[in-house]
Amino acid sequence: MQIFHGNFQDDDGNALSGGMCYVYGKGTTGLSSIYSDNSFSVKSNPFTLGSTADIFFYAEDGRYDIKLTKSGFDDKYWYDIQFLDGEAVKNLIDASADGVSYYWITVAARTDQADMATGEKGMMTNTASNRTAGVVGFVYIYSGAAWGYSYTMIIDGSEITSLGVSDGGTIGDPAGPRWQFDKSAGKMILLTGSDLEVVDNLTVDTINEHTAAAGVTIDGVLLKDSEVTTDVINEKIGAAGVTIDSCLLKDGNFVPASGKGMSFDPFAAGNLLDDYEQGTFTPAYSTTGTDYTSIAYDSITGGVYCKIGNLVFFSIRLRTDSVTVGSASGNLIITGLPFTSIPYGGDARYGDQAVSLAMSATFDTNHPSSGNVPANSTLIDLYYRATVNGETTAVDFRDLAIGANSNTLMIAGSYIAV
Repeated sequence: MQIFHGNFQDDDGNALSGGMCYVYGKGTTGLSSIYSDNSFSVKSNPFTLGSTADIFFYAEDGRYDIKLTKSGFDDKYWYDIQFLDGEAVKNLIDASADGVSYYWITVAARTDQADMATGEKGMMTNTASNRTAGVVGFVYIYSGAAWGYSYTMIIDGSEITSLGVSDGGTIGDPAGPRWQFDKSAGKMILLTGSDLEVVDNLTVDTINEHTAAAGVTIDGVLLKDSEVTTDVINEKIGAAGVTIDSCLLKDGNFVPASGKGMSFDPFAAGNLLDDYEQGTFTPAYSTTGTDYTSIAYDSITGGVYCKIGNLVFFSIRLRTDSVTVGSASGNLIITGLPFTSIPYGGDARYGDQAVSLAMSATFDTNHPSSGNVPANSTLIDLYYRATVNGETTAVDFRDLAIGANSNTLMIAGSYIAV
């Protein structure tokens, strides 16, 4: 049997008289048997708190949950409170074998025990002399007539924890601290009221907001209504960036996972922007048959592009300084587009894609006047008109002039890539 003594207060420390106290078995909704004294005099459960809102009852050894309520105030809970009679602990220690080691920590030194400092910790080996009543400084505190305060002890590998064994502070007593000793980590954890003062590693399934609709703040970061509100999220490992749901934020860039992108309507097909790229490429004259032996290009020759999704925008400028025809044959084309165009399909809209020629000058005979990007290719076919109203005809390889500063073309266009 162990006594519990606490108090029900509001956030300003005012006693909430007239409140109700409910005592349950740990993790259950069944009301437990409680008593008004150590002689098993039954106490009502729940019971109404008096003018000072003191909580006072006895209960048999075990684990309990306590709920405090009052109209107009948030309910208060104390979970998993372990009741363990101090004398029973002493008997267990006295009955254990000599040589068994106990890990101990003094949580709140008794004022009448000057040789014990709060926060002192260590290990003691069980001997007959160390079990003498009145000896302090190990797993329990005993002064001849009273057991006091909180402790955690390890006996032969089995942990027995008692928080708030009284005649002093008890679990939930606002005037007394709540402590737990982590033997494996060699540290104390202080639990004061509802605040976690010293915690190196906290592992829980759920953290709920204390005040409705207020959210939970962790080191300045607000978690509220499934949203995170903060000013800065920094990478934990230098240069690694930060990944949120497979999207990498790194050095000011947004990098989606492979095959993913920006969706303008996640519930409609064809609304995913999964690629953006811009750069340069090197266009060149060639033929549909045997290529030219060699072509020297002027320094103005080059191409730029911008790819948004699968749509490629490009601009080309070409000029040659010399051409060696050799055994060339076929029609004149331009090669080197940065991406392969889509292949032919059942849809008539997919196929050759027209481009625009802004300038065509200094060719040998026929000057290109239009062009198109064939399906499934990285080239441009070139065409000319023999008459103003005539049909377009493919430009022949012989139309490429061989002198310096010749075969000037400026082309701009777009096409759908694979």
